[in-house]
Amino acid sequence: MDTPVGALATASVVATQLNELADKPGLGSRRDELKSLADALQGLGDGDIEPWTELDLLQAYARPESVSAALAEAPEHRAWALLEVAIGTLVFLPLLFTWFGLSRAADAYRTLIGEDPKSAARPFLQLWQSGFEGRLADWSTFGHVAGSATAVILLLFLLAAVHGVRRTRTEHRADQARRTADELLALLVPLLTRAQLLLNEQRLSSPRRFTAELTGAAANLGRLGENAVRAHERSARSRPRSPRRSRPPTPGSTPSTPPCSRWNGPSPGSRRPY
Repeated sequence: MDTPVGALATASVVATQLNELADKPGLGSRRDELKSLADALQGLGDGDIEPWTELDLLQAYARPESVSAALAEAPEHRAWALLEVAIGTLVFLPLLFTWFGLSRAADAYRTLIGEDPKSAARPFLQLWQSGFEGRLADWSTFGHVAGSATAVILLLFLLAAVHGVRRTRTEHRADQARRTADELLALLVPLLTRAQLLLNEQRLSSPRRFTAELTGAAANLGRLGENAVRAHERSARSRPRSPRRSRPPTPGSTPSTPPCSRWNGPSPGSRRPY
């Protein structure tokens, strides 16, 4: 599959391209899931499409984890780790050889001058190269020390060159793996997008989905009815009550006389008329 799937591709075309994409090594971690999705789209085997309709394919599969196999690096041989340790160690070896040889030469020169002061007139390097008249071992002469330091420097240069070539190849493989992963995601995203559209169509036309939505709508209506009843009851309880009015007398009935206070005679101080 060299080009992304078209926006109007059928389920069969999408399933075919999913199978082709799942066979790529970079998607090895998602191979079984993508093939199961392809079977569900085609209705093959035991592939049930209903569970797929509730899944967000882009959120689940269009992720860097899906192409982790393309980014996986091969394990390195232990020799490369030892090489890095050797390079870090050999950097100081020429200095060690040079200063050790120089310290031995200084001791031999001091001994020679003590025994033969006239030798101080000769150049120090000439005396060092001659071994200070037999007072210095052959491997400690100037020529041997310089040759050993040069050999270590050449070895260090060779190992650094090998390490640089190996590091360049490793970085090149890593760049190639990232490009491969990006290409796989570029093919996977539009393919999953089209598959998601097909699944959405299936979900909307599914009897199970229709039943679930109808049940949910009925439950929502029931909750709305209960909320309306509770709101009406609260409104009725909070409404102020009007004052109670007296009932008018009916025809033929005797109007009630308001109660009078009992008379206990004239009050003190009041005068009776004559």
